[in-house]
Amino acid sequence: MNLLEKNLREVYLELLIALSLGCNKLKEIAGWFNKKTGSGFAGKLARLVELDMIYKNGVFYEVQDKVFKFWLKTVYHKKKTSLVDDIVNRANDFRKETRLDIAAYLGENQKNTLERIKELFLSFNGEIVEIEKRQRRLPRFVRIEVQKYGKSDDLLNHQESNKYWVCEICRDKIDESAISDFIERYYSMRERIAKKICIALEGIDTNALLLAKEKNIWVWNLESINDLLKLYKRHKLNDLCQP
Repeated sequence: MNLLEKNLREVYLELLIALSLGCNKLKEIAGWFNKKTGSGFAGKLARLVELDMIYKNGVFYEVQDKVFKFWLKTVYHKKKTSLVDDIVNRANDFRKETRLDIAAYLGENQKNTLERIKELFLSFNGEIVEIEKRQRRLPRFVRIEVQKYGKSDDLLNHQESNKYWVCEICRDKIDESAISDFIERYYSMRERIAKKICIALEGIDTNALLLAKEKNIWVWNLESINDLLKLYKRHKLNDLCQP
């Protein structure tokens, strides 16, 4: 914190607290400070990015260090706002908050991968994010249908414009034949499909990736999905997550 200007340190800390509590877009940050717009915070957020305390992805801002974020949320913010000075009560509050976080984490990981990715897609609302080093706009979907094909699941994501984003979730490593099958499967719907995505949870081989790029199919790996889950305030996928 010594790197921050002394006269503005409190404002920066409040910004970091807002981020730690899930206000990770300018509109949400403005709401935290009871402001109508977030334009006045752009420069301060840029300064925090410059100091590597936070990072920016599209329209989202996130605290860089997970432990620091946890401390801001459960220790520093609680200390600032607590009406109780007794250290025993503060410790009890900390344990309670930690248990709630653990319970939320375990509850999320009881859901299967398909359910969690479906919920993620339903969270999109026109935001711009960076995925695989490209800026992408993620539209709002009005409903999502699930279709099963062998070991893969497909999500038919309906937009209000009556167009689809088709997403294949692959639990095995994707090869060229899997991409070809995906293309053929939706050939008859091609006029209504706005975008095709393959989620490669176990990776993709080189030839398959080249074919996907040639056919303008986006490929998102596990890291990309976890980055999106974090931006949309959800726990990442891991080995505890059910198929």
